[in-house]
Amino acid sequence: MGITLEKWFLGTKFKPDILVCAIRCMAPLEPERIKIRHRRVTLGDETWWFDSDSEFFSHYSSERVRDAAYIAELPAQPSECEIIFVDSGTFVKVTMPTKAEVRQVFEVLESAASECNHSPRHANATA
Repeated sequence: MGITLEKWFLGTKFKPDILVCAIRCMAPLEPERIKIRHRRVTLGDETWWFDSDSEFFSHYSSERVRDAAYIAELPAQPSECEIIFVDSGTFVKVTMPTKAEVRQVFEVLESAASECNHSPRHANATA
């Protein structure tokens, strides 16, 4: 089953290059083994599912994004990384065979979090 850590990064929307770097920590010597199984973005009242990172990240980067999900796995291992953005921040769940491997993924995100501030859309509304 592996070791799992979940964490909320409130007020944070990670930049695409940070997400890719964190995912690559799952298999740093063999990144081709990583399979992205879920790329979803909700813009307004439409939810889009994508086959490629380029399409996903171009929509994920939009200010109109309401929520997004990016999920990667290493087949045949208890390894998965879920990154879910909602307007209030980003939820991350990482499962890897060892605690050290889980920490490697989180170290990338934790070191970049302060540079990825995000204000919820409803907080910017004025009456």
